[in-house]
Order: sequence, then C-alpha cells, then structure tokens
Amino acid sequence: TQGLVELLQCHSSLRHFITQASLITITIGSNDLLRLLKDFKQPAQLPMILGNLGNNLAHVGAVVRRLNPMAIVKVATLYNPLPAGPYAQYTVPVQRIIDNANGLVIATAKQYGFVVVDLDREFRGKERFLIGSDYVHPNAAGYRVIAKAFARY
Repeated sequence: TQGLVELLQCHSSLRHFITQASLITITIGSNDLLRLLKDFKQPAQLPMILGNLGNNLAHVGAVVRRLNPMAIVKVATLYNPLPAGPYAQYTVPVQRIIDNANGLVIATAKQYGFVVVDLDREFRGKERFLIGSDYVHPNAAGYRVIAKAFARY
C-alpha cells in the first residue's frame, strides 16, 4: 500500500488519469501482509503492519475521491493463498490476519463510497485451483475469477 501512496504523491500523470477515469479498480494490501510470512514467529509486527495498511488505504481513498468524486471505484478484499501450498499449516492464523485486513478494506470502501469486490469469498475453498506455482499469486484461472468478480460487482 505504501507504494501506491508514493505513486499518488509523485506521479502527476497517475493523478491526471484518476481525474479522467470513470472506473478505478484497486487491489492492494497483500504485499503488506507478506512481510509477516518472512518471520511468522514475530507476531508483534502485526499491529504495526495492519495500522500502516489502514492508514495507507485511507490515504489512497482520500486522494482518489478528492481527484475524482464521481468515478466508480472497486476495491478488492485480500484472499488467503496458503491452503494451496506448502504453508497450509498456517492457513487458520493467516486467515484471521486477512480477515482483519479485509475489515480495513471494507471500512475504507464504506468511508469513501467504494464498491467491495470480495475476492476472499471468491477464492476460499478453491485455492489449489486458482493459485499459481509460487503459492502466492493467482494462476490464469485465478486471474479469470478476479476479472469476472470485478465485472460482476
């Protein structure tokens, strides 16, 4: 999320595109949580990471709405890729973290009048069919699910 905040601050062309858009899609936050996987034994980082995620989402929401109060903005919830791969034993605690992060996504969406695209619901139980060989990103079928979800919501 920090990367998008920085792009919004530094790139006038991005801000210009936002002012001209009728539809804006946002899928951010997963990389914020991936930091936890690097050292899962230090859960003390979680409140800080979730706090930064919430602040960054709010900043993005405020900037997007200030630049374009009329655009339809669709923001995706995060999904849990872990059931698909070698880290499946962490699925339950990670899902709790993702649920907290998705609470922030939903609250931000509500605050700024964004539409929530519930990718967590779309992926849950189907991860092994939708997650790629890196066990993090979607495969081609997963990207089709994401595209269809954005079109449907």
